[in-house]
Amino acid sequence: MEQTIKKLNYHFYGIIAVLAILLILVLTGTISFVADEYVSIVAERYSIGLTLIAIPVALKLFANIVNKEENNTTIQKSIKTYQKASFIRLYIISVMAFANIMLYAMSNNQNFVWLSVALFVSFSFCRPSLAELQELAIKKEEETQDE
Repeated sequence: MEQTIKKLNYHFYGIIAVLAILLILVLTGTISFVADEYVSIVAERYSIGLTLIAIPVALKLFANIVNKEENNTTIQKSIKTYQKASFIRLYIISVMAFANIMLYAMSNNQNFVWLSVALFVSFSFCRPSLAELQELAIKKEEETQDE
């Protein structure tokens, strides 16, 4: 279990570091792209909508995947399911953060920065938890003992 959490934390902090460095590079003007103004307007509309949808979907999808396990699964399968669900949740939010950072680099529209900040805040709800994984394992252990 500890190795799984270490692996998940490695991905978690690695993605946050890469995205934070990318955001800083874009904010300082080191990285920039040129795009048409029309692209900025359309991209802003879709980005706001997709970001507002992606955050609760990622969090709810994680809960659904972890809770929909079959009752007769083993602890190892529970750990694998938790790991898979954590990766899905993490990468949904990371892709949206990356997209918003790139859209800011193309358009210099501050709304993309604020959407990126909102996504960075949502990372605080995605941190892998050893306690949560142990609770899931204990729950599975109790279910197997009841049978």
